[in-house]
Amino acid sequence: MQPTKIKKRSKRKRRVFGKLIMITIIGLYLLSRVYPLYGASGLETYIVEHDKIELVLSAKAYIARDEKVYRTLGEGEVKYFVDSGQRVAKGQKLAEVYLESFDEKTIEELEIINLRLENINNSTLNEEEIFEKDIEKINQEINQYLQQIQRDINLGDYSNINSYKNQLEVLAEKKNLISGDNSFGGKNANELLERKKQLEDRLRSNYQVVYSDIPGFVTFGSDGLEDIINLRSIESITSKDFDLLLNSEKQIKDKESEEKIPTIRIVQNHKWSIFLKLSPQDAEGFEAGNQYYIRNHTNDRKYQSILRSITTQEEDAILIFDLNESMEGALDVRSIEVDIIKTSFEGAIVPNTAIVVNQGTPGVFRIDVNGFARFVPIKVKGQNAGFSILYDGYFEEANDETDKVDRINTIYLYDEILMKGEGVLDGQKVK
Repeated sequence: MQPTKIKKRSKRKRRVFGKLIMITIIGLYLLSRVYPLYGASGLETYIVEHDKIELVLSAKAYIARDEKVYRTLGEGEVKYFVDSGQRVAKGQKLAEVYLESFDEKTIEELEIINLRLENINNSTLNEEEIFEKDIEKINQEINQYLQQIQRDINLGDYSNINSYKNQLEVLAEKKNLISGDNSFGGKNANELLERKKQLEDRLRSNYQVVYSDIPGFVTFGSDGLEDIINLRSIESITSKDFDLLLNSEKQIKDKESEEKIPTIRIVQNHKWSIFLKLSPQDAEGFEAGNQYYIRNHTNDRKYQSILRSITTQEEDAILIFDLNESMEGALDVRSIEVDIIKTSFEGAIVPNTAIVVNQGTPGVFRIDVNGFARFVPIKVKGQNAGFSILYDGYFEEANDETDKVDRINTIYLYDEILMKGEGVLDGQKVK
């Protein structure tokens, strides 16, 4: 009987052991199906949209222009007839400079002489009659102001009294010049012409008029580099010249704080250039003759430029870009912080973390209507540190085996994809 009991116990153990194995297998299976559901709850998704990324290089650039500086010959009051940024023609009046020794009474006397000479030349009256007519005219103007003053006083309006007073003083001065003890009222035309010449000589030494001798755009101030840096001279710029420019900028700022010298500049046209220094690594990909967009580092507006030249000197690369469109503020500075857009890409944008490689093919995981992750092949147009621009809908790829071009379906705009594709399995339940 003993051997039979031992056999029964052995069978029971085998049955229990078999059940344990079965339960373990089923548990592992269920766990493998349930775990992705729990893991999927923490997976972030991303909606594919249309966007653009740019590969941008930021640098300090120096500005070259064709320009002429008009410096005043002395210190005094300057009256400008143009505004900064205004376009002027050749021969246009830019400014009048009244030097410190300038006498305004000289101008008044000259105006009266010119008027009296005009009356003499155009009148049939004799000089005495002309003299009396001038005095009469001034007296009439004086009486008109006196009557206006009386009317304002009667109305209790004193707002214009000072203005009337100033006008009366001017008229009294003119009357004195004509009929006073030292007047020229009784002088003949020859004496008046002689006096006119004396006054004009006096004015010429104390008064300056500045005219434009080239057409262009007006701006003010000078850094002293206008004759050194122009559109032609920068062809021979060297790496060492950049250190000199940096030191020159510091000296200009110190000089501007010490003295204020009125200066007018005319930039001949809207053609201007920027030149900058880069490392050979940063200069890779640039090609002379190609078009690049440039913008002020503080502004989003882009300006079209052509890379004129790129030269390598020692450990630097020097690039010269030509522009023909006016940039706000570019007329008034010598250096500027710019962004150079090396290239840009437009299309479906996705985060780089979404891209995985499956059996040598790059792709992303798109979530289907049932919540399963499906691997979709992609083709990248361009990328930066954080995002990639992809073809959407389809892309074409050469097939070496058939010598044909295959059309490959890819993601569409507004597809929902996994933000992080690493570690996800094709067909995995994620929602």
